[in-house]
Amino acid sequence: PCKSTSAADAADALLSFTQCCGLPGKVVSDRGSAFTSAAWAGLMRAMSATGRQTAAYRPESNGMAEAQVGHITSIIKCVCNRHPKHWDDAAPWAAYSYNTSYTSTTGCTPSFARTGREPRIVADVIFNNPNASDSLSLSNLIKRVNDTHRVTQERIEAMHDRFIKKNAKLNRTRTFTDRQTVWLHR
Repeated sequence: PCKSTSAADAADALLSFTQCCGLPGKVVSDRGSAFTSAAWAGLMRAMSATGRQTAAYRPESNGMAEAQVGHITSIIKCVCNRHPKHWDDAAPWAAYSYNTSYTSTTGCTPSFARTGREPRIVADVIFNNPNASDSLSLSNLIKRVNDTHRVTQERIEAMHDRFIKKNAKLNRTRTFTDRQTVWLHR
């Protein structure tokens, strides 16, 4: 979460992102004042990254990023509804759950697509640890992890279903008969 849309807050958000994901080679942004400032250009030079802005008033010019923003927005809404007072603490776990979940579009997890390897997940540590016991606290932890993962997966699947239905409506082909009057507009 950012406190404002200033260049300083945008730079801080990007730098905190690089702590877990590494330095980007290219950053695509809108034409907001934070991304057109001299400070942002200096940060791009310092990271040896290229900064690119999408065309003005054309958010669809970077469809992949817009689709990702839609996914993340839906996940943040789910987290805010479930944890309204501590959503900023829960949001990274929701992102982690999403990044370690299989995506039918790419055929792999977002984490694998980005890094080329699957990350270790909490369940790997819990279930593959030879020192794990059947204590109440461990079973509660397992239940909590499984519940969070299940709810996140259900909501991601529901979101994917909504996008499939929406795209089916947008991409349907219209047919016309000979000598039919057709009105074209922009």
